[in-house]
Amino acid sequence: MSSTSASQDKLVVEFRRRVPGAINHDNVVDVVRTGMEVVGMQRAMRGSEKKQWVLEHTAKLIEEQDEKDVDKPGLLFVLEHIVPPMIDVIASAANGKVNVKAVSKLSLSCCLCLSSRLETQ
Repeated sequence: MSSTSASQDKLVVEFRRRVPGAINHDNVVDVVRTGMEVVGMQRAMRGSEKKQWVLEHTAKLIEEQDEKDVDKPGLLFVLEHIVPPMIDVIASAANGKVNVKAVSKLSLSCCLCLSSRLETQ
């Protein structure tokens, strides 16, 4: 077994150890954050590789679940369409490339605008 393979195996073991049971809509973001923390210090991996690792291993955990009341298709949709740009924003913010105050103000104004539109309908 190569050292890269052994290192990858350790990452998988650590990720699975830190995930708190069933993944659902309430904790999927926490699971992704945990994956990002586990893989974050790997200097041998580029950012895009780390992101792909988190997405692939989170998807595996979702698919392996036996829980009957878990919305696997919905979770996989979130993982495929919502989580990747979320990871990009978090990584950009962590690297100082995002003005977090500006993003939060924009998010708040969008939420208020959407809220007022929903109330008038």
